[in-house]
Amino acid sequence: MAIISSVSHHGEVWHSYLYAAVIRCQWHVSLFTATLRRNIQEENGLSYATRSWSRLPLYKQQRHVNELFNSTSTICSYQIIAIGTLGLLELRRILNVLVKDCDRRTAYIVLVQMHDAATALRSIEKVVNKFSSQLSRRRIEVRLLALAFHVKEYAERYQKLPLRVDVWVPIFPLDLPVHDENDEHHKYFDFVIQGQVDTQRRNYSGFFTQVQRQSKALDRHRITFSIVGRSSDCKNFRYVRSPQIRVFIGPQYMPANLFFGLIHQAVGIIPLFRGDTYYKSKQSSSIRTSVLTRTPLLASQRLLKTHKYIPKEAVWFKQDNETDLGAVLRIITSYPSDVAFRKALFMRRQELDRLAEEWYINNERTLREYARLLEQSTKQ
Repeated sequence: MAIISSVSHHGEVWHSYLYAAVIRCQWHVSLFTATLRRNIQEENGLSYATRSWSRLPLYKQQRHVNELFNSTSTICSYQIIAIGTLGLLELRRILNVLVKDCDRRTAYIVLVQMHDAATALRSIEKVVNKFSSQLSRRRIEVRLLALAFHVKEYAERYQKLPLRVDVWVPIFPLDLPVHDENDEHHKYFDFVIQGQVDTQRRNYSGFFTQVQRQSKALDRHRITFSIVGRSSDCKNFRYVRSPQIRVFIGPQYMPANLFFGLIHQAVGIIPLFRGDTYYKSKQSSSIRTSVLTRTPLLASQRLLKTHKYIPKEAVWFKQDNETDLGAVLRIITSYPSDVAFRKALFMRRQELDRLAEEWYINNERTLREYARLLEQSTKQ
């Protein structure tokens, strides 16, 4: 199996492919990236956060993506090719080699990742359509990997080509501290807003206004908020002077081990979605980060309806008539003591643990099904 990606930051999806293929399935895997690091000083921190299982496969098998594209024999040697964040030119190159240069008796599956079906679907279909007649005559199947179930539903509803759409959940174990219900390290109740900083994605200004209005109540109940992420333009956050808000934003993501460690210390994640995109066609990093770090989401009924696999017991539930801040205040003040709150938090972490294990199994099952299909096709 070949796993291809070009991201220079955390690469959570890449690691989820790696974990499922190498650790769960015990397969031989080659990793190709356009951002190959020369030494440990360039590491983004995710290998440190996954060192219990990832260091050997990461450091022995990473190769530059040009090694793949410059060698037809290398492309032909992998029956499963998972394409993460590379562009359409690279997809066209791989398909061109498979239909023209590879052994006709060998079956192949090409997996193309979809983060936002609304923006990616048509472009992918346009490339695949140019090879459709050749693919149908060969044992080559292109499948779409949707990073959430509602992304899959959107793609299946609006696709024009009969491409199979599978769900791939970006999940893998992080080496994080183990908590129990007697943890006493929470001096404050900190909620995190994480991810790419984009005012089109999240309503920061409205949230800041809510915080200013409720400053005294937040201070009284020891509630704080951390904004953690990346932005090329941080000027909108330079003037945040609220003592309840901490800002961890720069032009690059902080190292992944620090990023996930900080979120893991929080008691909740606030998605702060603006608009309908994350409910219709796009996967949110807040969802996977909640499960990766075992940090409960502040989740509305609409979010739970979109992500049906997330049980209500794994989240802090936000009622339909509440603001994010109103929900946080209600939740914190509903527990008679810090001990009672810690117990409720621990129970939600346990639910997220169980959910993560389900997703590990589902991802492994997906890969093994590909292997079964390839074996079946080879026998025909």
